[in-house]
Amino acid sequence: MTTFDLAGVTKTYPGAQPVEALRGVDLRIGPGEFLAVEGPSGSGKSTLLNILALLDAQTSGTYRLDGRDVASLGERERARLRGETFGFVFQGFHLMDHRTVVDNVELGMLYAGVPADERRLRALEALDRVGLSETAHRRASDLSGGQRQRVAIARALSVGSGTIVADEPTGNLDTATSESVLELLTDLHRTGTTVVLVTHSPEIAARAQRRLVVRDGLVVTDTGGVGAGAAEGVGTATTAVAGLDLLLAGPSPEATGPAGGEDRRRARHRVGFRTVVRDAAASVASRRGRTATLAASVAVGVALALTTVGLSASAQAQVSERFDARLNRAVTLTMPLAAAEAGLPVVVDGTAPGVPGEAVARLADLPGVDAAALVSRNGMMTVALPGEAASVPDAFLLGVGDGIDHAAELGVDWAGGTPGPLGDGEVLLGRAIADRLGLGPLSARPQVVLDGRSFVVRGIVDQGYRVTNVIQAVLVPVDVAAALRPAAEHEVYVFTATGAAQQVAAQAPLVLRPSTPEAFTIVAPPDPRGLRGEIENDVRTILLVLTGVAILASVVSLTSAMTMSVLERSREIGMRRAIGAQARHVSRLVMTEAALVGVVGGVAGAATGVAALLAITIARRWTPVLDLGHVPVAVAGGVVVGVLGGVAASLRARRIQPSEALRV
Repeated sequence: MTTFDLAGVTKTYPGAQPVEALRGVDLRIGPGEFLAVEGPSGSGKSTLLNILALLDAQTSGTYRLDGRDVASLGERERARLRGETFGFVFQGFHLMDHRTVVDNVELGMLYAGVPADERRLRALEALDRVGLSETAHRRASDLSGGQRQRVAIARALSVGSGTIVADEPTGNLDTATSESVLELLTDLHRTGTTVVLVTHSPEIAARAQRRLVVRDGLVVTDTGGVGAGAAEGVGTATTAVAGLDLLLAGPSPEATGPAGGEDRRRARHRVGFRTVVRDAAASVASRRGRTATLAASVAVGVALALTTVGLSASAQAQVSERFDARLNRAVTLTMPLAAAEAGLPVVVDGTAPGVPGEAVARLADLPGVDAAALVSRNGMMTVALPGEAASVPDAFLLGVGDGIDHAAELGVDWAGGTPGPLGDGEVLLGRAIADRLGLGPLSARPQVVLDGRSFVVRGIVDQGYRVTNVIQAVLVPVDVAAALRPAAEHEVYVFTATGAAQQVAAQAPLVLRPSTPEAFTIVAPPDPRGLRGEIENDVRTILLVLTGVAILASVVSLTSAMTMSVLERSREIGMRRAIGAQARHVSRLVMTEAALVGVVGGVAGAATGVAALLAITIARRWTPVLDLGHVPVAVAGGVVVGVLGGVAASLRARRIQPSEALRV
């Protein structure tokens, strides 16, 4: 049993005008006393109780608990001693409303290191003692005010501390319920429990064996001392304790002695990792709405990160595919035929000028070449409809070899939808020329006139980014074009196999004109590996920056939400501190909750990210690329985001002082 000695205790709250809540209190409370501290609001009675219960520290004076000066104790020792010595019952109940009744009662033993099975057994016994065994698995928020206060008393009982401090325990209750609560406290006193009751009501104070009246920070009336009234309580306890459960008997002398039980107390005060995880999981599960909101903050960041990483890989694959399929497969060789007029050196090698058709055929058979075709540029001429119904005087005349549509990647709308080589009496018209002529449908086999000769229009060239002015041109076979106008330039268009452009560009001039390969101007894409790598790196960098921004936004959002959650739970955290939790305990609890939120958010974010990636790539007709190893990494990332987001909240929780948080 415990003895409390206060000598000259003062408490001054600093400020612009310091407030002296206590002004030299001398008080001794012996084992088994039932003491009522009464006085008007602001008299200092709650401050006295806070100092007595180690919820606050005196400004000056001496406070000895079982002969030990508490002023010399650090925060951890005060928390340990507070949890082992006192059971708390307050006007505001201070229950975890979203958790079950039995969870609330077990909380009183959690920071004493009591094993889980023993906590549950003792909690159920305490609930049975206060007549609430049938409510054990109901949520605390579902109980009436009187029942909630009984749960608070059961929580205090379960610790087996031997001292109950009650601050206005009937302040929120009706008369009948108040009477039942007072009866419980009286019964506890009869079993040897020390009860310190703070009240402003003289009627309630009259139930105690000893009354202390406080006004203006001073004890003005004390109806008795340690011996008065205490002896009867202790004597009654001697016979009553034998018939009670160990739960109500309080800690054994070995566990509470000033020296002999020190190692045992420290061992009991350790809170294991599993205990913290179970407590945090129960807290997270009990607040589903809040948890969903917090997890959403994590999920958004994880989903964005996973999506951007997946899009980065998918986009790189798409860039590679398109680059390989197009830009790095096109090679163009140009030879001027009117070299002297253009101021260029004349090619004289004893052969006909230009590129012979059989040389282009040999080039088409070269390994790495998918298609090759010749184009001659033969100046400009007039294209007209029969009967001069319409004409275009400035059409470009191009001579084209077989397979030009494939080799030069022309988009051709063929008559009848069937591509093929042009006959001597057939032409292709560029879209611009066809529109200016007002050409009829291809199914009607329209004709045009070139230099008085009629040609059937075989198709319309809609696009051809490689061949300059092709949509403003009329295309005929190379020999026909040469008969209409002399060629000024020959161009050879080559479409290569993937990755063969550089090799083909080096070999093609030798194939086309072995004696004068230098006569060609060659246009070929750069080495695709270097250029493609640059593009892929740019895409990767942009998306990784977006990933970092998404993660940072999630951390900031979760930090704000977790901090707000801690502020909303300040009374719960204050109660935890009151019943023995150290600052590191509440900090660890908040961090564990944040990590669990991170797990939930990480799983949800990973699922959302995969779904978003599939939706985007399918919509864009890309091939989705996602390393399945990124999914567990995303979940782990959610945990990291949760932990980072919980740092500020855990620091805020550490600063919560029970004496402030528990004020009603």
